[in-house]
Amino acid sequence: MPVISMRPNRLATLALSGAALILPVLAAEGFFLSFSAGCFAAALGRSGVLLALAAFGVRCLIVLPCSIYPAMLVGERNRWRKLAVCGALLLLGMALELTLVPRLVQLALGTLS
Repeated sequence: MPVISMRPNRLATLALSGAALILPVLAAEGFFLSFSAGCFAAALGRSGVLLALAAFGVRCLIVLPCSIYPAMLVGERNRWRKLAVCGALLLLGMALELTLVPRLVQLALGTLS
């Protein structure tokens, strides 16, 4: 059975292409998030800003730092332990997104009427 092995130069190529994609992906995420918040605000006025904050606020508070923090850990010792903390925060964010955000959106929609 053939074994698939990666030569070091291919692995470096994958790492470089991944590193080159981080900034455009974060920029696209920021654009789409601000576009969505802008649409809420344009359609609903001040209530739309409140609705956008309720819908996207919790996600931004957790996902944005966990997207940027791993880049600061390059070359550090014990980075896996710190990345595990980031993973735990993402799991907490997922739980909050499933439980707290629907209630916040419901409260924000209650202010519309």
